[in-house]
Amino acid sequence: MQTPREALIAAYTGIQPDFMPNPLKYNIGVVFPGDRYFGSETTGIDAWGVNWTNLGPDPGLDGSTPTPGHKVLTDISDWKNQVHFPDLEKMPVKDILQGMLKHNLAAANLDRSEVVTHCLILSGTWERANELMGMEDALCAFYEDPDSLKDLFQAITEYKIKCISIAIESINPDIIHMHDDWGTSNALFFSPQMWREFLKPCEKRIADHIHSLGKIYEHHSCGYITPIIPDIIEIGIDAINPLNVCNNLAWIKKEYGSKITMIGGIDNQRIDTPDAKECDIRAEIRRAMDLYATGGRYISSFVCTHRHVWDIYADEAERYGKNFYHMID
Repeated sequence: MQTPREALIAAYTGIQPDFMPNPLKYNIGVVFPGDRYFGSETTGIDAWGVNWTNLGPDPGLDGSTPTPGHKVLTDISDWKNQVHFPDLEKMPVKDILQGMLKHNLAAANLDRSEVVTHCLILSGTWERANELMGMEDALCAFYEDPDSLKDLFQAITEYKIKCISIAIESINPDIIHMHDDWGTSNALFFSPQMWREFLKPCEKRIADHIHSLGKIYEHHSCGYITPIIPDIIEIGIDAINPLNVCNNLAWIKKEYGSKITMIGGIDNQRIDTPDAKECDIRAEIRRAMDLYATGGRYISSFVCTHRHVWDIYADEAERYGKNFYHMID
């Protein structure tokens, strides 16, 4: 029988695990510093100078958003003068990551040998651009000055590659978890052709760098991305987290289930509510596992904003996942 760590690694790498361990318990992560404001005040500045507004008392759970009307970049053609990249040599990144990992392992009461470790790097190429200049201006830049936007994307990609190297040197995680949302709940922010022209080359560089260092590439994009799934697989992304139900999950599982790990498949908009019933939460977790876990390359997960829902999910994920593959054999 595999250990929980071995079972999770199997799910990430295309081997059917013996069981599905609770990913909340056995996947211990840290967040690369500088790309968000996580302080206790309502608003605060990140390492890029972007002002953030917290959406609730717990930024880690409630989330935050760039403060409306606050722009660092006002002219895409002048980005080289207006955008100031964080100085990674002056940031105590190594100490922060090592301290965070030590704290999170202690909080889980687990040894590193028992868990899968990952480093989440927020604000990917597209997200960082629209955080700097606002969503409307960033989308207009595709048409108004595509060359300058491509140059900015490549510069951000270079920075992210440096972050990846530092994260691996600092804590040697199993997984690098990049964060770049590309769609709403029913469409990409841009056409698939534009994504392929502007962002696919950046993602290919990131994927190649992560794999050259022997790590798994997990990507967060929580909106509709079905049209570019073949491209995501082509450039080598190992896992998508979360694949929300707005996507054509049945098609993705059928056509590409052996080529990419599906993390998600849970209807969070239905169960992540203050009045969600426990029986409905548990039923939804089991429904997603039944549909997508057969054959492996599936991990249960979703973006949750309500603590009681999170606790019920964690319990059901462990209960049902413990014997899942024995039940279907």
